[in-house]
Amino acid sequence: MRRQLVLAWAAGNVAVIVLAMKPGAGQVHLLPMIPINLVFAARLWPAAGMRGLLFPERGASWRLGAVSAFLVAAVIAGSVSGYRSARLASSRMENSTAISADIRGILAEHPDRTIGMGYSGDGNYFHLANLRPLLTFSGNPLLIDAVSLMDSRRAHREIPEATLAALDAGVIDLWLVPRGASPFRLANWYPPHDDVFSDEVRALLLHYRLEGHSRYFDLWGWDQSAALDGVLAQADAGSAVAALSERTSGSGLHD
Repeated sequence: MRRQLVLAWAAGNVAVIVLAMKPGAGQVHLLPMIPINLVFAARLWPAAGMRGLLFPERGASWRLGAVSAFLVAAVIAGSVSGYRSARLASSRMENSTAISADIRGILAEHPDRTIGMGYSGDGNYFHLANLRPLLTFSGNPLLIDAVSLMDSRRAHREIPEATLAALDAGVIDLWLVPRGASPFRLANWYPPHDDVFSDEVRALLLHYRLEGHSRYFDLWGWDQSAALDGVLAQADAGSAVAALSERTSGSGLHD
C-alpha cells in the first residue's frame, strides 16, 4: 500500500507540474501540490517501516543524502518563492485602499449609470483594474476582461461580435480609464506582445467623450448624440481606424 501511495504521490506531482508549464502559468498554478504533498506526508509518516521503505539498508547513505538535499532545496526555494509572491501581491495592491475609495466615490456619484473598468498603459496601471470586482459586485456588467482577451488572442480567437455590438450600443455608460492614459491600449503578455484591443474596439470610443477625472481615473461617458449620428460616426470610425493603423504599424503593433 505504501508503494502505491508513493506512486500516486509521484504521478500527482508530475501531473501538476506538467499543467503548470502551460504558457501564462504563474506560481498559483503550483498550489495543487500543497494538499498532494501534505496528504502524502500525513499518511506515510506514522506508517511502520517508513524508514525501511525510503532508506533500505543497501544504499541507505546516498538515499538519505539525496532526500536531505531535496528537503533543503525545497525549503530554500519555497522560502524565496513565498517571499517573491508576497512582494508581488503587495506591489500589485499598492494604494488599494485609496483606489477602492475612489471607485466607491464614483459609484456614489453615478448611481444610475452602468460603469465598466477600462484598460490602458502597461503593468504599472494594471493594478487599478485589479479592483474591477467592486464594479461587478455593485451590479455593473463585466463586459471586457483583459486577461480573458489575452488568452483568447493566444488561442487565435478575436473579441466576440456580441461584445462589439454591446460596446456599440452603449451597454457601458461610463468607462473608468487610468488617468492620463490612452483608452484601450494594452500590450498582450503573450508573445509577440501586440495590442490586446483592436482598432475596431478603439474606434467605438467615438461614441464616448471625456467627462472628467477622479483621483486615479479618467471618466469616459457615453455620448448619445455622437452614437445617433450614424453617418458621421461611420466616417469618423474609418478615419480613426486608418490613423490608428498608421501609428500601430510604425510602433510594431498589429491587430
